[in-house]
Amino acid sequence: MKAKTYIIILVFLTLLSCKKNNDKIKNNYHIISLIYTNMLNQIDVLPPLPPPPPLIEGEYSQKQRDSIDLSYLRLREKLTSENLKKGLLKKEKKIIAISKEFMQIGDTNLKLNDDDSNLLTKLESVKKIKEIDISKIKTNRKDSIFYFNKNLLTKDSKEFNTFDFLVSFSQVIFNENYERAIVVGAVSNSKLSGASIIYFLKKTENGCWIIEYEKGLSMS
Repeated sequence: MKAKTYIIILVFLTLLSCKKNNDKIKNNYHIISLIYTNMLNQIDVLPPLPPPPPLIEGEYSQKQRDSIDLSYLRLREKLTSENLKKGLLKKEKKIIAISKEFMQIGDTNLKLNDDDSNLLTKLESVKKIKEIDISKIKTNRKDSIFYFNKNLLTKDSKEFNTFDFLVSFSQVIFNENYERAIVVGAVSNSKLSGASIIYFLKKTENGCWIIEYEKGLSMS
């Protein structure tokens, strides 16, 4: 009788562990799919660009603040104009190369609230390299998606001649209750032009993940 009880408990724990793992994978690719769609949809309208620099009141005069805001708007206009010339603002099927390995994130020096700071610390400390399964990325876009290979790039060219964008993701980090998450997405359209953004997400009452806010990490 004791042996039978032990087996039942063991089977129950095994099934519970499998369910938790499956839930993690499901949540993981729900978020990656959301970020992928968000990044590429933004590119259809505007090239990737971090938010303008924070302007602390009293640190700049109103004239300086206006000048910074104007410079930021001109940069947006310049990038939009460049993409228009390349024909990248048309909502058409794009060829997307995705990095096979999740990115590792170093120290970002971002100042966040305690909860998000803890998630960021976990993300920054990830050392184990894992691979992304692009077959699990679900999107309503019609893009052609495949794994990036260095052989797709020519040694001397700075442009991506065989695909439109290179996209990369960090691993998704969750809090203990799977109610909040953090992930980094990066996109570039040449060796010299790209941006990376860190996304902070929360799960709604109906179980869907939404982007709560985002912060630009880098731009080239």
